[in-house]
Amino acid sequence: MSEPFRELWELLEREQHAARNADVNALMDLQLSKRQIISSMAANDVTPPQREALTERAAANVVLIRQLVGLLRGAAGVQTSTYGRQGTAQRDADAPLLRGRG
Repeated sequence: MSEPFRELWELLEREQHAARNADVNALMDLQLSKRQIISSMAANDVTPPQREALTERAAANVVLIRQLVGLLRGAAGVQTSTYGRQGTAQRDADAPLLRGRG
């Protein structure tokens, strides 16, 4: 197992843990670390099967983070967004704004 693969894999595990625990501060901190690791990786640092495993884990984390964002937006009474196939936010023009308790 290459060092860059191990570092990124462990970071993605921490990201998953932070998303499941709604630790937004940790998620923000991890994004900077993730960018640094990815930018320092050379093309030959990771094998195709390793790259596929990292991609699958990262995609699963994106789903968790999007769910967390939706929950936080709903709790704040902000209209939620849905995401299309390309990962872009799409608002439902007919959806009412959510009202917070208060």
